[in-house]
Amino acid sequence: MFVRLIDSDACAALEDVARLVSSGEPVAVLTDLTTGAPTRQAVLGAEATVDPDGLTDIESDGSSVSLAVLDRLHRGESGLDIHIVDDGARSVMVELFGPPPRMYVFGAIDFAAAMCRLGTFAGFAVTVVDARPVFATRARFPDAHDVVVAWPHTFLATAPVDERTVITVLTHDEKFDIPLLEVALRSGAAYVGALGSRSTHRRRVELLGERGVTDSELGRLHSPIGLDLGASTPPETAISIVAEILKVSRQTTGLELRSLSGPIHRDAAAEIDATSPVRSAVRC
Repeated sequence: MFVRLIDSDACAALEDVARLVSSGEPVAVLTDLTTGAPTRQAVLGAEATVDPDGLTDIESDGSSVSLAVLDRLHRGESGLDIHIVDDGARSVMVELFGPPPRMYVFGAIDFAAAMCRLGTFAGFAVTVVDARPVFATRARFPDAHDVVVAWPHTFLATAPVDERTVITVLTHDEKFDIPLLEVALRSGAAYVGALGSRSTHRRRVELLGERGVTDSELGRLHSPIGLDLGASTPPETAISIVAEILKVSRQTTGLELRSLSGPIHRDAAAEIDATSPVRSAVRC
């Protein structure tokens, strides 16, 4: 565990960090850890850089530290992610502060309330969308980041979607589901799932095919949604859905850990490889 007090004295660029993070831009704070050297810091954003000390000119493994950090920022890595990068001459601590990934929950039903609670707990910024104002209310979904009254497909057509975005369709009405799924499956979202029975899924596939959705696009649809956990209540169903989302987005097996071998945290193990300029990684 890494604990560090951050205030205006410890980080002169704290206001710049707060401004960039609040605007939704991923940002990195670079701190020179070289023994005996003056403390130098830089704030590196995907679109803007505050670097009064010239810290981003430091070379690491043939390329600037800034290029390596920018790559991570543009991939949209979220949360507080601390890395110590060693270029052979000095060490630079890189602290990544990214906005949370988006989760769009379509359908203001009881399952949606459970998805809001669990999705928020899992680190997503959850938005509930429904065309019916009597159901899409803040009072019914206090855990949501936002509640929007709009036709689902119209909302999604202009909403921000990237490779970390998760889309869950919980409605059971073809006039909502079909145009929404058509937009969702053609988006760059990491995950598209739809609640419903196997017969409902077959019907949706048929209707989507008639609208020109390709087999490749249909192959992205996770339906019936969730993993086989024996879920029956809304909270249990939300757990099975979020579990599938993690499985798909992290590209893992979803199997019991006891049936596997090797490191449990495989990504972290790969990053600490001796050939990598990253010596340690701690995700908080």
